[in-house]
Amino acid sequence: MKYVGIDSLLEQTIDETLPNYMKVVTIGAHRAGKTALILTLNNKWTHAFESFYTVYIDQEYLEQEGKQLVLWDTAGEKDYERLRPLCYPITTVFLLCFSICVSRNVAPDESGIAQAVATFIPEARKYCPDVPIILIGTKSDLRNSNVDESTEHVIPSSFGEFLARETGCLAYMEVSAKGKVGIEKVRRAIVRAQKFAPSQKSGKKKCHLQ
Repeated sequence: MKYVGIDSLLEQTIDETLPNYMKVVTIGAHRAGKTALILTLNNKWTHAFESFYTVYIDQEYLEQEGKQLVLWDTAGEKDYERLRPLCYPITTVFLLCFSICVSRNVAPDESGIAQAVATFIPEARKYCPDVPIILIGTKSDLRNSNVDESTEHVIPSSFGEFLARETGCLAYMEVSAKGKVGIEKVRRAIVRAQKFAPSQKSGKKKCHLQ
């Protein structure tokens, strides 16, 4: 998959000849902000969810610019590595999430961004080699907050952009579910990413289970 970039992606016109139904699957490490993003996209997020809302597989429904989006939320824990791929068939686009704020107490290879590269991109490519991936840095409100740099590190947006290019993601963007920043841009990006998804005419490979 060729990197397009968020600006170019948002300039794409919507192809009305493509199906109205779109399956959107969020992937990423535990506590990457996937659930908050899904619920905010559908205007359902409240901070009451933060303390107890745990998702293994869930679905939300959203209409955006004439498209019916089915939003799938998946668990990022290692225990669910065999379960997650069952959600992947007929996926239109993946939203790969990671928190831009990383605790310095977390081993480098256990951070959300490290798992995105080591686990989730290979997993998506294995089962759905031609399905576009939008890389999303979550919790962007922390970028301008008083983060204690002795305990936490904020990933530069330029590195997220670099990572998306190097791994063949369609685009990189940052959002804040808490501040509802970038949410409408994500909705628009999803719909326009359909142009890059496999179809019967394109000859690209759809998702498959092995």
